[in-house]
Amino acid sequence: MVSLQCYAPGELSRYMLQTMLVPMITVVLAIIHGFYILSIRSTNAKLEMLVGALGSIFITFFITLCSAILAPFRCHVHPNGLWTVQDYPGALCNGEDTHFWMVLVGLATCCMPVAFFVVCCVVLIQLPNRLLQADVRFIRNTSFLLIRYRPGAERFAIFHLARNALVVLCPLVTSPSGRVLGMNALILLSLIMTAAVRPWRMEECNYLELLVLTGMLVILDAGSLYMQKVDSEVVTTICMVVLWVMSLSAVLAGLIFGVGKHLKVNYKKRFQFFLCHHKKSSGALARLLKMTLAPLKETEGGGDVFVDCDDLTDLTRLFGYVAHETATFVILGSPHVLTRKWRPGPFGPPSSV
Repeated sequence: MVSLQCYAPGELSRYMLQTMLVPMITVVLAIIHGFYILSIRSTNAKLEMLVGALGSIFITFFITLCSAILAPFRCHVHPNGLWTVQDYPGALCNGEDTHFWMVLVGLATCCMPVAFFVVCCVVLIQLPNRLLQADVRFIRNTSFLLIRYRPGAERFAIFHLARNALVVLCPLVTSPSGRVLGMNALILLSLIMTAAVRPWRMEECNYLELLVLTGMLVILDAGSLYMQKVDSEVVTTICMVVLWVMSLSAVLAGLIFGVGKHLKVNYKKRFQFFLCHHKKSSGALARLLKMTLAPLKETEGGGDVFVDCDDLTDLTRLFGYVAHETATFVILGSPHVLTRKWRPGPFGPPSSV
C-alpha cells in the first residue's frame, strides 16, 4: 500500500502535501488544457471544460480540503498532559517549531476555500442578470455549480458550501457535548431546509438526501448516549442559549408579522377594486371593467381587481375581503344586483364605496 509517509516522512512535509494536493491537481489540469490548446493550435478551445473540471474538483473535495487545512487546530491531550495534533501525533500543539509552521501554512492555504466560496457567491448574485441577458457562455462556465439544482433553487449551493464548512469547523469545539450539539443543529437545519426547498433537480435526490440526513441524525443521537465525558455545564449553557434564542425569535417573528399585517391592512390593500355585480346581467361588463382597471396595478402601484369567479375560493372569507382587504367597493347597478342574498351583505364595511 502506498502511503504519503513514503514521499513526505516529516509531519510538516506530509501536512503540506495533503493541503496542496487539490491545488496541484488544478495546476495539472491547467497544464493539460494548455497543451491541448497548443496541440490543436486554436484559441477557441472551450474554456468551460477547464472551469467546469476545476469547479467540480473543488466542490467534490471541499470538505476534504477544509479538513486538511484545519488539521493543526485539532489537538487532543494525552495522559501525560501533552497536547498533540490529532492527525499528526508527532507534532506537539505548542505553537512552536513544527506546529508553528503548520499553523502558518494552514492560515495561508485557507484563502483557497474562502476564495472559492466568494466566487460561488458572486456567480449566484450575477446569475439572474446573466439569465436575462441570455449569457450562454456564463451559464456553461458555471454549470458545475448550477446543473445539480432545479431552476430557481441555484442559490441553495451557497447553503451547502456554508454547511460543509461548518461541519469541518465543528470538531474544533473543545467540548464533546458542544461538538455533538453543533452537529445535531447543522444536520437538523439541513433536513428542514431540504424538505422545505427541495433543491435538487431530480426529485429522487431530495428524498435520498432526506433519508441520509435522517440516518445521520439517528446515528449521532444514538452515539451520544454512550459518551463517557458529558460536560453538564456546557450542555446546560447551550440549551439555555438555544431556548432563549428560539423564544426571542418567536416573539420577534410574531411582532413583525402583526405589525406587517396591520400596515398591510391599513396602508396596502390586497384589492384596489371590488366589483360587486349580478353575473347574468352584468358579468361581461365586470370582466371588461377588470381588464380596464388591471393595468393600474403596474402604473399606480395599486392592488388587484376582485371578481368573484376569479378570486373567491372560500365563501366564508367574502366579508373579510370587503372589510379589510378592499380599498374601493364598486357596485355595478344592474336591475338584479340586490336580488342575490350575498350581494347586500358586504355593502357597508369597505373604506370607500
